Formats: sequence, C-alpha cells, structure tokens
Amino acid sequence: MQAMLRYQGLTEEKPVDFVLGTLEGRAKERTVELEVWKQEVRAELWQELQEQLATLGKMLMAEFRQQRSQAPGPPPQGREVGPAVPPAECPGPSAVAGRAMEFH
Repeated sequence: MQAMLRYQGLTEEKPVDFVLGTLEGRAKERTVELEVWKQEVRAELWQELQEQLATLGKMLMAEFRQQRSQAPGPPPQGREVGPAVPPAECPGPSAVAGRAMEFH
C-alpha cells in the first residue's frame, strides 16, 4: 500500500481527504472540459450539416432547372390545371342534388 501511495505522489504527510478532494476537483474540471468540447463538436457538426444541405439544395435546383429546360413543349405557366369546362356543360346544383336523391 505504501508503494502505491508513493507512486501516486502520496505520503503520510498528505491527508487522504486532501488528495481525494484534489482528484475530485480535477474530475470536475475534466467534466466541464468535456462538456465544453461536446458543445464545440456539436456546433461544428451543425455548421457542416447546414453547409452540406445548402450545397445539396443548390445542386438539386440546378438539376431541376436543367431538366425543365430540356422538357418538350412550352414551359409551364404557373400552376398547371386541367382543361376548363365551359359553364354550359357544368351540371348545376339542382342536377347534382337530384342525382343524390336517386341513390337514397
């Protein structure tokens, strides 16, 4: 036991409580250092992720624009919808209500 205490820098003159308190203090310092390091790593990873997502978004938009420019026919104008039905061919509300009554 004496050899182990001397190896760790302890002697009979140093109280064990003092040494344990010192070790505990060092452990707390290391814990704080570890937490700071983890926060720094998280911040770096978040920054790198944001940069990669921005690059990916730019690449996808460039690919989309290229495919759109090579598509046959005129370029789309805003939101594309189906062909318009003239009002004369649209059934009115009474016709729809009459059909609904047929199923009851």
